[in-house]
Amino acid sequence: MEFATQSAQNFVHRYYVCLENGRDKLPEFYRPSSLISWNGRPMQSADLLSMITSFPPTKTKVEDYDCQNVMGSVANLLLMVSGSIRFADKKAHIFSDNLVLQQDESGQYFIASQNFRIMNE
Repeated sequence: MEFATQSAQNFVHRYYVCLENGRDKLPEFYRPSSLISWNGRPMQSADLLSMITSFPPTKTKVEDYDCQNVMGSVANLLLMVSGSIRFADKKAHIFSDNLVLQQDESGQYFIASQNFRIMNE
């Protein structure tokens, strides 16, 4: 479980930093087969990336995250993240982001499934 926790910590740091300051690096976190739901709306990874790159500047604060191996394998992790996101200078919104991460051939994790929801719109 320690490996899963360390892997999740690394992933959370990399992903949410890129969401704020390195959106051009976000495609490395997804595959064409990634299953995504953004506020209840299913979409392809290319559509999500296009939407995210059109966002105004954002500030993301991860409050908490938890992870566990899926089916006892370190190759698959269930990651639950909660925090707040602020678009431009508007009020912060609480979010919940539930992800299934899979390891690729090089050992890096990518998003196999993501369900992102803004809780207080």
